[in-house]
Amino acid sequence: MRRLRKRNGRKRNIGALSRGATGEGGVIPFPSGPDQQQNGSSATTTIMIKNIPNQFRSDLLDILTEHCLVENLDAVVRSDPNKSEFDFVYLPMDFNKNRGSNLGYAFVNFTGAIGAQRFYQRYHNFEWDVEQNKKTCAITCAKIQGKKALIGNFRRKVFRCECDEYLPVVVAPPCDGVSPPKLTPLGKLRGAPKYPTSRLRI
Repeated sequence: MRRLRKRNGRKRNIGALSRGATGEGGVIPFPSGPDQQQNGSSATTTIMIKNIPNQFRSDLLDILTEHCLVENLDAVVRSDPNKSEFDFVYLPMDFNKNRGSNLGYAFVNFTGAIGAQRFYQRYHNFEWDVEQNKKTCAITCAKIQGKKALIGNFRRKVFRCECDEYLPVVVAPPCDGVSPPKLTPLGKLRGAPKYPTSRLRI
């Protein structure tokens, strides 16, 4: 798993959308805690992870899986019934510039607001310890919230790639870190990237 270390300095306010992802918009602040989650109009379960190292592929799934495992073990010790588990992941890939590079952001849906909050508290404003790619992770609320809405948004989208490993995926059953995630792709394939490529997982 990629190691992280805390970055000194102020936290940066990062927009929740990137051009060409799901639209354009301003910053959507992440709720400060569970109370704000519950008092809001809707719970935040879908996050946008920004400043991901461009060489990450299956690394993101590994990080999510290990995070959920550790959080759920800690929850058992605390007698906390709330689980950390995720059921949707999308790491867009860049087919125009670098072979096998991602675009630096991803969307992840957790099954509960507390799971999303735990991931935010663990990873927001942390620096990826990656060779030649020192980036500081930033997490905001995604504009599209919830597994159902995400499926509706991505199911009919056409992706210019050659294999379904580049597509958004539904994780069923939700991954709690105990077992490897089982992935079902969403979307339609249309053509191949501009360069030859091997099959990748997100």
